[in-house]
Amino acid sequence: MTKGPRRTDSVRIFLRLAFSFAAVAILSASSCPTSADDDLGCGQSDSMSIHFGLTGDIDPLISPDLTISSEGGRRTFSWSRLVENVCSNEHVRASWSLTSNPSHLPPGFSVDAGYLLTALTGSNVTLAAKNEDTNTRIYQGETEIGLRQAFDGEAGRFLIFLDISFTSQGGEAADRLVATGIIRFMTMQATYRQAKAN
Repeated sequence: MTKGPRRTDSVRIFLRLAFSFAAVAILSASSCPTSADDDLGCGQSDSMSIHFGLTGDIDPLISPDLTISSEGGRRTFSWSRLVENVCSNEHVRASWSLTSNPSHLPPGFSVDAGYLLTALTGSNVTLAAKNEDTNTRIYQGETEIGLRQAFDGEAGRFLIFLDISFTSQGGEAADRLVATGIIRFMTMQATYRQAKAN
């Protein structure tokens, strides 16, 4: 049994619940039956990847995957992506990475990552910090996501996320400037099999 998310930021949890409920409403009735003859009933391999950074990639602060919230004097920037029509008979391999400038990390800085399967099922993933040098700190983590218990062989889905939060420096505009100084490069990736079409 996977543990539920440990963070309690009510605004972010509300937004993720809304994504989950919306996904339930639009999921097709396609299934992914277990069969040794058709490779666990899964379709073709697929992947999801989000890359942000200062190397010509998408600006993370104008991404459609971004939501911004504030609670208790903390500002949270949360990037998430919903992936649907996933074969639930095989684990999803997911990874996260954030390359930051340690000299620009604001008071109360934290980074969190993880996934949600349903409104109440998911897990946080610890991102271990490595100091490459005095100018770079890399947070990395990876996990396998099991879908079978939540979706019982039917087409599954997951919402993958990465959050940074810190003590607010004032309004949202000021906090956006702070976030710009934190992020050098970030990525979320997931490799999975599609649910097999009937």
